[in-house]
Amino acid sequence: MLRLIVGKKEDEKRIQSFIKASEAIYDADCMFILAENEGEELLAVMGFQVIDQFCLLRSFVFSSGFPAENLPLVFEKIIGKARELGCHSIGLATHKETNITFFEAFGFSCLEEGKVPDAVKLSTAYKRIQAFSPLFFMWKAL
Repeated sequence: MLRLIVGKKEDEKRIQSFIKASEAIYDADCMFILAENEGEELLAVMGFQVIDQFCLLRSFVFSSGFPAENLPLVFEKIIGKARELGCHSIGLATHKETNITFFEAFGFSCLEEGKVPDAVKLSTAYKRIQAFSPLFFMWKAL
């Protein structure tokens, strides 16, 4: 059985280790949703940051043991948390064009860089991801 929880301060070291084992970047400014199995083994970490009323997905890291059929539950958990925090949309940036179809399956659509909200453009998170090229922005209204 998969358990989805919001990461706490005491989870920080294992979140860092899990993310650093991938090509993703750990950002201490993020909140994290953790997916664990019954043995509390970490199977996935999804980071997000609230900027104004926008939820920006940051780190999406899954182990090979993560049951793919549970991906919709992960998105539901993140969207629920974003709504709880007062967000009206959720977005992400990816530098892999092959990821676009994946996120479109969950209701995201591509957004031109010029249409990215100003609050997001001014964030340190945005400045970090701009180094990647190409960069594709995707958003979904909540």
